[in-house]
Amino acid sequence: MKKFYKNTIALVLAATAFSTAVNAQIFTNNNGAKLNIASGTYLNIDGTFENQSNADVINADIENNGTMEVSEGWTNNDAQGVFSTNAGTVRLDGSAQTIGGTNTTFFNNLTLAGGSSSVKTLAINTLVGGGYGSPAGVLTLETSGIGHTLDLNAKEVEITNPLNSAIVAGTGKIRSETTPSVTLNGAPGPGYGKVVWDIGTAGNGSVYSVPFANAAGNDITFLYEKTSAGVGAAGKIKFSTYHTATDNTPWATTVTGLVNEYNQPSHLYVVDRFWNIEHEGYTSGTANMPHSKYTFKYDDADLNLVGNTGIDNEAQLRPQRFNQYLPPNGGWGDWLFGPDVINPATNTLQISIANDYGVGTWMGGDYLPIWTLVDESNPLPIELIRFAGNCADGQVEVTWTTASETNNDFFTVQRSIDGVTFEDVTIVDGAGNSSSIINYSAVDYNPYGGTSYYRLKQTDFDGTSQYSDVVAVSCGNAATDFNLVNAYDQGNGTMAVIFNAGDNELYTVTLYDIIGKQITETTGKAYSGQNQINIAVGDLARGIYMINLKNEFKSFGRRVMLH
Repeated sequence: MKKFYKNTIALVLAATAFSTAVNAQIFTNNNGAKLNIASGTYLNIDGTFENQSNADVINADIENNGTMEVSEGWTNNDAQGVFSTNAGTVRLDGSAQTIGGTNTTFFNNLTLAGGSSSVKTLAINTLVGGGYGSPAGVLTLETSGIGHTLDLNAKEVEITNPLNSAIVAGTGKIRSETTPSVTLNGAPGPGYGKVVWDIGTAGNGSVYSVPFANAAGNDITFLYEKTSAGVGAAGKIKFSTYHTATDNTPWATTVTGLVNEYNQPSHLYVVDRFWNIEHEGYTSGTANMPHSKYTFKYDDADLNLVGNTGIDNEAQLRPQRFNQYLPPNGGWGDWLFGPDVINPATNTLQISIANDYGVGTWMGGDYLPIWTLVDESNPLPIELIRFAGNCADGQVEVTWTTASETNNDFFTVQRSIDGVTFEDVTIVDGAGNSSSIINYSAVDYNPYGGTSYYRLKQTDFDGTSQYSDVVAVSCGNAATDFNLVNAYDQGNGTMAVIFNAGDNELYTVTLYDIIGKQITETTGKAYSGQNQINIAVGDLARGIYMINLKNEFKSFGRRVMLH
């Protein structure tokens, strides 16, 4: 393979209108070679650029005050960086190119060119825009047709130029469709792809346009309008977004409360997209955080009226944010009832941000990062922020916490042996109307043996009622006490059933559909301690099913969602 400019060769390109073509497969610069590209000069590399580790541990190798044009990949393996002088432009104009290497490249101007299929992919975090505080370079997305110019690929592109003109987007777009670093079932995910913009204290009154597109290449540009300054020169805003399945899985990291298997299917009223807008480097407090407006744009594929059967009027969409500070594991915080602008014709919705600054408090603030859009008539649940049950000394204590109550007469604690048919345990008076945190508890002194199910029925003064999620509570703690531990969809055509049992104990596991029709039955002999069996579910339709585990004396039921 042919290489060009290697080892200790020094090259100076200084003519104001000079252009040189490097007809090589790989352009390799290493071991202290120096390259000086003067202003107005073009270096055309018809192949791959590689910057290898430099023997000079202080200085980078290339002075770029002109333009470097590269038709294939860009690789930097030098910890000192690529550019010692960095006022010029790098233009990537190949059909499919990757920016990678073991070390980050700090570009000044970076132009991504080519047709609509000319996708540039990040394999490492990348910086564009010159030194912070000295606005210079820009990121230019120069495609000739609508498509993804830049695929973030779970990496970050950081714009260090604080001016709102630092991204020039034409028809070019940025794809940020990768899911979070942890998915709902705890499995590792690729992580967010983020556009990081170091806007600092600059840009009051300016609109920062982040030209996102979805997987199909359709425009979902996010607008961040800064209406007043925040304190902190290092202030950054991090933007990301991704499309979800119709039931809003995979969920954003730690997000709960979208799918309720036992009561209202809340995801039916939510667009199939999350936005993550993070503020970094600002000190907390009203005067210090930047005030701004967010404009969300969704695609018709995000609305998905087939999956989101509850959204029949786009004018009813409202933004709602997830509050990771709500105990015990976060929940949906308050939401903004009146958007500044909503335009179903353009699939956009704008809200003002600056009304609530307490990002470290239970109810959080406008600066909580994770957002989605919900139907106004069916917001994601916010009033009941905690419901749990625990077995101790043969009794079950049920505890719950409310963040707000409106016309709340009383709660009824209910229990069930199978998760389907419930009976009342006790009644606890509500607070009527409240906007503060209230903790409640109740005790079931004679619970069922093994695993049982509890829920809350909340009743208003006018007699209307609604139900909480269902929680499973087990009073079978011994490793050899016959007891259903867990059952879940493994995602590979099988369902796992985990249970405790004694040595050589016979068991039967039966799978039913939601109307009680038997699907399959498995019998066997258990070992002492924890057992696991895998039930083949094949191509069963996604939905809710019932698992029943029984032996000669006990029977346990649990609902399972097949995805």
